[in-house]
Amino acid sequence: MNKEGYGPALLDKSFKNRNAIRGREQLLIEEHGGAKSKKGTSGNKINGISDHNKKRKTYIKAAKREVK
Repeated sequence: MNKEGYGPALLDKSFKNRNAIRGREQLLIEEHGGAKSKKGTSGNKINGISDHNKKRKTYIKAAKREVK
């Protein structure tokens, strides 16, 4: 993504909980404008978690618990 002008990746948070990792990725995509597939403005072409994923709420909830 450096070539697209986003600069080097920076570590945001570190979790051992896999659900929290998935949720945090999605939260950051949304925080930065949303996925381009959803007419968003983040650098992500697609969401990290599909709107149809049955575990979406579980992932988001786990991430929010870890960030507190």
